[in-house]
Amino acid sequence: MSSPMRAVAPGFGAVSWLLFASMINRVSVREWNAIALRPDHVTFALAIWLLGTRLTVGVVVYGQHALNHYGDRREGRRLGYHVGVGKWLVLVLGGLSVVYDLLLSLELLSVSFLLAS
Repeated sequence: MSSPMRAVAPGFGAVSWLLFASMINRVSVREWNAIALRPDHVTFALAIWLLGTRLTVGVVVYGQHALNHYGDRREGRRLGYHVGVGKWLVLVLGGLSVVYDLLLSLELLSVSFLLAS
């Protein structure tokens, strides 16, 4: 049984979604620059940053899934997608970068709570 074709609309859908995500990330950057190390400011900046990042990742994941689906349909069979050593290295470095960012954010949040008390 054939699955329905996925559509990737680069016009209004994906571009407007990414513009919205980048505006949210821009607000978080401005919030980080104006931060007063108060817990409410730090929490707000973290929440905005996480929201913008999740929106961006969602668009990328959806687009990659649609491209994989297109490749499968074009070949008429399920293609084997292989992740080579270079891709694993990039994935590991990206994962470490995300963990590092989260740890720094949690450290900043804990310092702000300590200073507030």
